Amino acid sequence: SVLIGISVLIVGFLSAFFIARGISQPIKELAQSSDKLARGDFNARVKIKTRDEVGFLACSFNKMVEDLGFSQEKIQAQNEELIVYNEELEAANEELRQSNEEMLSMSEELRAANEDIRNAKEAAEKEAVEFERFNKVAVGRELKMIELKKRIKKLEEKFEESE
Repeated sequence: SVLIGISVLIVGFLSAFFIARGISQPIKELAQSSDKLARGDFNARVKIKTRDEVGFLACSFNKMVEDLGFSQEKIQAQNEELIVYNEELEAANEELRQSNEEMLSMSEELRAANEDIRNAKEAAEKEAVEFERFNKVAVGRELKMIELKKRIKKLEEKFEESE
């Protein structure tokens, strides 16, 4: 009876040991795979050996890792697209900056040309006033010359008559 008790106790202990080991070993594997996943290894998988709750947990873990890997790939692809878009935006921004500088330069050139035109207009207006004044003087002299010629002619006629 003691022998039976010790045998039952040994069998119970061994059963408990193997059952505990059967539960703890897959959980250790799951913990190790979780650590790999935490370090960015999206290939970390747990081998499913049982069809109980631990096996279901391992299957769920593997599905989660697969989904995370897919999401990571998708994020990476979107990140690469964003890098390309950012480079395109930077190039477009540089083109706009250069166009803006060119337009600013053209604006300054137009402002300077406008100032030159204004100065030329003022000079032309002054010359026109000067020319008009000169023309009046010249026309006035011409009229005086004509009148003087008429007087000279009258004087010559008077002189010829008197002789």
